[in-house]
Amino acid sequence: MARQYDPNSVSGILMNQAKMFIERREYNKAENCFITAKKPELAIKMYTDLGSFPEALRVAKKHAPHLVNEINNKYMNSATGTGQ
Repeated sequence: MARQYDPNSVSGILMNQAKMFIERREYNKAENCFITAKKPELAIKMYTDLGSFPEALRVAKKHAPHLVNEINNKYMNSATGTGQ
């Protein structure tokens, strides 16, 4: 309905839904909201904040390939314990 009457509000609605799904620990649903809102970097951040680098890489490879190297670096740093 929002798409029909106010397309600009769709992104905000999806972002609010994503936050709700994160609170419920329904990360896949939150990811879908971020992707639909054209905000894949927020899905990637969600997964990196959770320490789920394989999921962050999966999203980046498909929706934000320019972030793949950055995520790989964070993953390697977390694996080696440097935390940078």
